[in-house]
Amino acid sequence: QTPSVSILAATDVIAGQTDNLGFGPAGAPAALAGLAYGNKVLNGVKAGAAARIDNSVNYGHALALSATDSARSHIQFRSTMTDPRDDEYAHGSGEMRFDANGVLWFCVAAGTPGTWRALTTPTSSGALHVIDPIRVYDSRFNEGPLGDGFNRTIDVSDAIDVTTGSVTMADAVPAGATAVAYNLTVTNTAGGGFLAVSPGDADELTASTINWSNTGQQLANASFSTLDTDRQLRVFAGGGSTDFIVDITAYAL
Repeated sequence: QTPSVSILAATDVIAGQTDNLGFGPAGAPAALAGLAYGNKVLNGVKAGAAARIDNSVNYGHALALSATDSARSHIQFRSTMTDPRDDEYAHGSGEMRFDANGVLWFCVAAGTPGTWRALTTPTSSGALHVIDPIRVYDSRFNEGPLGDGFNRTIDVSDAIDVTTGSVTMADAVPAGATAVAYNLTVTNTAGGGFLAVSPGDADELTASTINWSNTGQQLANASFSTLDTDRQLRVFAGGGSTDFIVDITAYAL
């Protein structure tokens, strides 16, 4: 392997220096340039640090970036890469990818393709995606009230019509979502009781999410919960029975 690295003075020029991602015109000067093509490339640019020379915060970094007021930025990502969750290759924890859709991903667990979390997207800040509220479940359309000692697993991936219960948007909470912000409403209550919302693979309830005290009440409460890998929640009931409705306002990816 021959490294593709050029170390230049600020005024030096490489004739014809360019790349296929549009980082600069031919002949533009660079202090450090690395460009590598092909399916056998090890790394475009690689940096490593073995030890600190003292306790100063300025030393011991594998890569340190500095910019003056006249610089445009510290680092720029450009990419034609796809969503890493669709990748057929193995990845390791700590990898980062900026895909062609403008999403910055971080790999949190090794695997093929590994477990990835979105750090930022064109429409969100961090992993939490705030969306226009959608209804994903209403027991009045099919399964009816949930009673004392019973539980029900519900799918929160699709948005449904509030008047008919039919699906209006598939995968409104997309595959890979790990948690949701939701609004839980109880209606047609009987007696006094509670509902507890947990991830879809939970074996038992750990805390109540909403409580009611009388027959015929209609109450709502907002909360967060993690999901199972199938984008499901499990709802446990205690005391009386009730119909219930679940609306989603955000999801974590």
